[in-house]
This record gives sequence, structure tokens and C-alpha cells, in this order.
Amino acid sequence: MLDVATLGERAVVTVSLADRESTETVGTLDFALDVFGLKSGDVGNCATNVLLGLSGNEIRGIEGLTVHVDVPVADGVACAGERVPLSVETDGAATVHVFSVDQRGNGYHIWPAGEAGLSRGVVELGKAHLVPVPGGGDERLVAVAIPPSAAVTAAKAWKGFCRLETPFDARHLPQGVAVGTTTYIVRAGGTDGCPEVDTQGADEAIARAPVCR
Repeated sequence: MLDVATLGERAVVTVSLADRESTETVGTLDFALDVFGLKSGDVGNCATNVLLGLSGNEIRGIEGLTVHVDVPVADGVACAGERVPLSVETDGAATVHVFSVDQRGNGYHIWPAGEAGLSRGVVELGKAHLVPVPGGGDERLVAVAIPPSAAVTAAKAWKGFCRLETPFDARHLPQGVAVGTTTYIVRAGGTDGCPEVDTQGADEAIARAPVCR
């Protein structure tokens, strides 16, 4: 398990081994932010690690069910305006929902667009038009695989693009689900070598997103 935090102009990476009983720190790495072209707002402990109890960026579901989400972004950094294909993969039958969550825990339901059905294996979600999350910083995609035996919750019926009314945490997850995540950052156009790009339409759509019901 990796945790990244900033201390002034330095970043501290802590490597830990975790099981159900305990967590043991096995090493740390301390480096200046500018070594990798980072700024203090670019890294931090993702709120979802604590709120969801993630271990190694995942939670295994009933009978070992797993789900993985893939965003093909080189070195975890993309420029605003890039279009990249998203996909999820489960190793068992499940209803899958995908959320975008920033490092403060603010979340949006982004898939499926319509009624969710059972899937298994790789599911292509289509191409995403990347823009920086409101407030900047890391963006984490969280895939939640809900097996047929899991309890029904409001989240199971969500569809389309909508905004979570409260920070994303375990209250949105039925018991027994699998969770998989991936984290990256989208640079604004005209910064850090990224070309200028007009994201006004996407920014307005995010601002107008209805609350998930």
C-alpha cells in the first residue's frame, strides 16, 4: 500500500504491508516535489483510502470478487482535452458502477449512462474527455462491482452523470462489493507543457450536474 503526502516543498511516500489485522510500514521515500515536476496541490492522501478502507487500492468482494478499472494515461499524468478509452474488468458476474472522486472525497457517478446490467470480463466504457477536477489535484476513478447477492442500495439504481451529495465513502457501497481504483492527474491547458484547450463546455456540465438520487 502506498500513501503520498506533502510536507512543504517535499513529498513523502510511505510503503506499507497491510492485512485484516494490522498495517506495517516497511519504508519511506522523501524527495523534492520539483524532481518530478510536481506542485504541492498535485499529491496527497486520497480521502477514499481511509473512507473506504482500501488496501492496495482495492477491496475484494464476496467469494474473492475483484474489479479493475483502466485509464491508459502515461505516468499518471494527462493534459486537459485528451480523449482516452476507459474499461473495467471483473472476474465474476456483477453490476458495475464507476465514480470520479477527487482527493477531498467529492464524487460524481459517471457510468453507466443507462440502466445497469450484469457483466463479466472486460467492459469498454468508451472514450473519456479529460478535464481537471474542480479545485485541481488528483482524480481517482473508483469502480464498484456489485454481485447479485449484495443488498440493494440507492447506488445500485444510479445511472447517468450525477453528483454525490456527500463525500464518497462506504455508505455508498452495499456489503460484499468489490472495489478497484486508479489515480491520475489532469493538467490544465497552457500549463506544464500542455496545449491550450477550451474546456468551458465540460466545466459547465460538471457545475450543472444533478444530485444522484
